[in-house]
Amino acid sequence: MLSGELKDSPGGNSCDLLPQAPSTMTVSYTLKVAEARFGGFSGLLLRWRGSIYKLLYKEFLLFGALYAVLSITYRLLLTQEQKHVYAQVARYCNRSADLIPLSFVLGFYVTLVVNRWWSQYTSIPLPDQLMCVISASVHGVDQRGRLLRRTLIRYANLASVLVLRSVSTRVLKRFPTMEHVVDAGFMSQEERKKFESLKSDFNKYWVPCVWFTNLAAQARRDGRIRDDIALCLLLEELNKYRAKCSMLFHYDWISIPLVYTQVVTIAVYSFFALSLVGRQFVEPEAGAAKPQKLLKPDQEPAPALGDPDMYVPLTTLLQFFFYAGWLKVAEQIINPFGEDDDDFETNQLIDRNLQVSLLSVDEMYQNLPPAEKDQYWDEDQPQPPYTVATAAECLRPSFLGSTFNLRMSDDPEQSLQVEASPGPGRPAPAAQTPLLGRFLGVGAPSPAISLRNFGRARGTPRPPHLLRFRAEEGGDPEAAARIEEETAESGDEALEP
Repeated sequence: MLSGELKDSPGGNSCDLLPQAPSTMTVSYTLKVAEARFGGFSGLLLRWRGSIYKLLYKEFLLFGALYAVLSITYRLLLTQEQKHVYAQVARYCNRSADLIPLSFVLGFYVTLVVNRWWSQYTSIPLPDQLMCVISASVHGVDQRGRLLRRTLIRYANLASVLVLRSVSTRVLKRFPTMEHVVDAGFMSQEERKKFESLKSDFNKYWVPCVWFTNLAAQARRDGRIRDDIALCLLLEELNKYRAKCSMLFHYDWISIPLVYTQVVTIAVYSFFALSLVGRQFVEPEAGAAKPQKLLKPDQEPAPALGDPDMYVPLTTLLQFFFYAGWLKVAEQIINPFGEDDDDFETNQLIDRNLQVSLLSVDEMYQNLPPAEKDQYWDEDQPQPPYTVATAAECLRPSFLGSTFNLRMSDDPEQSLQVEASPGPGRPAPAAQTPLLGRFLGVGAPSPAISLRNFGRARGTPRPPHLLRFRAEEGGDPEAAARIEEETAESGDEALEP
């Protein structure tokens, strides 16, 4: 029931005749961008409601008017000497504006605001999980069982209404007093008296949650909740619901530090204040002409060339549109519980939550359709039908993994299995590199590991490069041959299990 309507109930008062703010809906364009096509986003540029034009047109017109006033003053009202001084000031302001790190400061701030905006939306309490647990845990088809389920879910909805009254202007305008909450059916007169009798200096949105826990404990004692596991599950879901209410309240309490918002605002405003003066099309600076070719004795130098004299600063206006629009985006979503076009529709959320939660715990309680055999009861591979518009999709092969179609090498040796690590009780052999061993010493281990070293003999085998090294030094060939035989035998013994 809207606050602006007259009610015949005796609880009606003059507050019901307060003018209601015009209802707004969140701007949704998801269907328009469902498919990527030529000019897909271009069609969104022509929308007015929720657009950047609606947010920025007043500031944009003000900036353009101030720029026009300074331009007319410079062109028509100043003397030549005054124009020269103004040109010096304009060039100084233009150089000073480039010293402001506007992109960094503004970009980081908007990112912080957008993340906070989405976190606030995910903190809005929804009773979907809680109502399913209530419907499954609180039993009884009689009047008492129905009363318990409806009261429990009503307490949960009451907690969300109380916290949304504290953070959302739309909800507060809909329920300006506790009498309006009672008239809406979220609270009885006795519950209101009990609520107001609790003296606390802090927000009491948590009181219905405490009523919920006490009533759930009473239902457990009466046998309506049949075991402690169901009661524990019910209270866990309530705690999750209450935690979201608390987080929503704290988001409203703890804002982004004011100093950061001030720094960003001052940075944007000072940048465009300097741009108003510095981006004027003034006379070129003396000596600013580009280097010219060598002139003949009778040839006069060309005049100094500067920027083209334009009456409309197109690039400056675009820069104002981007940066000031960026700041306006942050201004709109920093508190999404207001009455802007893209703010959260909290009143509709309240209506939806109450309707679906009462429906699930009351009319849907043990109101089940008969269990029947499904259409694919005797089929091993069920395949739902396609329409003509989607028939091509059934011809596509299913995705089995990114490496499913990887072409492997045809060489059978590449598929041989090798022992990647030594077995239990067998120390890992020290891998050797012949070239590295010449510099690091005979027994220096190499960080390189090759398949040749897998499964070597217990202990450190003699490196073959040592034999070559001795042979190169002119050692005894027969001794070298004996060492090679011993090394081969020790390698064969290592390969035996």
